[in-house]
Amino acid sequence: MFGDGEFYVVGNDRLHKLRSALNDLTNVTYENTHDRNKNDEILIMEIEKISWRHDDTIVLLSGDHDFRVTMVALRKKGVKTIVVHREGQVNSSLTSVVDETYSIGSILY
Repeated sequence: MFGDGEFYVVGNDRLHKLRSALNDLTNVTYENTHDRNKNDEILIMEIEKISWRHDDTIVLLSGDHDFRVTMVALRKKGVKTIVVHREGQVNSSLTSVVDETYSIGSILY
């Protein structure tokens, strides 16, 4: 669905159904933030620590606008940016700067 190569999936365990579906994939790294807003800054710092390469892919499990600047920076590096969000809970300022968006329901069902 998302393409080939290495994937970094980041988000909180509220989307645990998707995380459990990722367990069988060998080319996926998953970072769980355990909590919502208080860990957004920590997650952004962790994303920024990764040595991103052109043609890497990030799958962000959040619809929060706090990730907008980070997604813009990654796209400038040639990273494919994908957002997976809960139905109706995605900020348009985020979706306007990423390559693809999916609701969690469209992936699981």
